[in-house]
Amino acid sequence: MRTIGTAITLALATAGLIAPVRAAGPFAPARLRIEPAGRVDLGELGPLEIRTRSYRFANLSAAPIALRVLDLSPGVSVAGPALERPIPGGGSAGLELRVDPAGWSGPQARNVRLGTDDPGQGSFYLPVRMTVRPDLTVDGRRRSFGDVGVNESPSSVFQFARETGKALTLRVVTPLPDYLECELRTGGPMAQLAFTLRPGRIPPGMRLGLDPRYSLRCQVAGPSRPRVCSPSGGSCRLARYRPCRCAPQTPVSGCLYRRVW
Repeated sequence: MRTIGTAITLALATAGLIAPVRAAGPFAPARLRIEPAGRVDLGELGPLEIRTRSYRFANLSAAPIALRVLDLSPGVSVAGPALERPIPGGGSAGLELRVDPAGWSGPQARNVRLGTDDPGQGSFYLPVRMTVRPDLTVDGRRRSFGDVGVNESPSSVFQFARETGKALTLRVVTPLPDYLECELRTGGPMAQLAFTLRPGRIPPGMRLGLDPRYSLRCQVAGPSRPRVCSPSGGSCRLARYRPCRCAPQTPVSGCLYRRVW
């Protein structure tokens, strides 16, 4: 049975239907030493901050060896003498890795895969990691109106800022109830979103408290495409209120609304 199986495998390989299996053998010793070795932490970067890292390739053999780029992660480029000419035997050459984080935010991992003119050497990698600050920030996800009397009109403000300095285009995409007024103030990379609560406009049927699931979503036109934005990717929840302790027949104008989180 083993002879028949081997014959079938060879026939399929000859016909080009499967790839022939290469016999396993010892790996050639590494001819290059990379410094620094392993994954390099580039730290925290701004949304438009370019970060570079220098590497050194030492040829451990007596014969020259040439490097070439096989693959690059997005936003990564490499350049330097190590790619311009073969590294002589016993010599060394430098290479600079450059990372552009534009369009990304949060923890990021990047890599470079390099090959050589020696088939027995396989690939060499330059892994890096970093954390990219978001372009747009807001000073909080939640705001409290505190204790509100019937004749009061408390306001609360969200502060938005764009680190890149680009103009900020902001709009509220969530329909607002009649008892909540919104004012948008923009100027360059900054914006303020102010909300004013009008207790007298709250419908009598809501005297037991405002909807605790009410949240606000804002749409921001970014450098490349519009996106819904908030500090952690969710929506900005404005307020939540404890049920009113007034008797059911008490008019809404006599209630006191207390926000709790």
